[in-house]
Amino acid sequence: MGREWRLLWQDPFGRALASWLPLLLMGILCWVFSAGLARDLKIGLVDLDQSLLSRELAFSLDASAGLKVAQQFDSIEAGASALRGGDIYALVVLPSHLERDARQGTQPQVTVFNNGQFILIAKLVNSALAQVVGTLNGQVGVLSAMAGGKALPGALGQAVPIASQVTALYNINSSYAQFLLSALLPAVWQILVVLYGINALARTDRLGLDWTTKGVW
Repeated sequence: MGREWRLLWQDPFGRALASWLPLLLMGILCWVFSAGLARDLKIGLVDLDQSLLSRELAFSLDASAGLKVAQQFDSIEAGASALRGGDIYALVVLPSHLERDARQGTQPQVTVFNNGQFILIAKLVNSALAQVVGTLNGQVGVLSAMAGGKALPGALGQAVPIASQVTALYNINSSYAQFLLSALLPAVWQILVVLYGINALARTDRLGLDWTTKGVW
């Protein structure tokens, strides 16, 4: 044991692997993911309708904690160029006659383009967009039902016939740092252990030791 400590003291890289390097790497990982929650992800908006409903949808998107309408474009081509350039993470296109079709019940389609290379960000953007659009759909359905003469409870039941409740038992705040670090930190530790083992075997060659006669094994 004493001999191994002496050899380790002669090996700066081995000392780093056995002391401060693991702490440094794990500290950097914790700092990188310290935010925990992704907020104000930049998206672009193309409003082809310019109606009261489309402006309300745009306001709801910007008010969402996870999204921020960073730019509004006059055309899909301009928004797609910004998306390809990395200026925004997603592009939301509100079609023409959005309000008219929504009131007539013909289900207008809101199109979203995102960069699938950023898997986690794309998932967060899609989730936030689905939540905003779903909430607005419920509001439009309730108002339409009430305009038809239904009371508020009946209008709610007609607009949202099936309600769901999702309760998280682990990672309640949906922090990506919690589930990423729980996998990354052990992985980094295992990689460093393997590197230390390889370095320990190579140390004997660097120091000119005989593995068998000098009692390395």
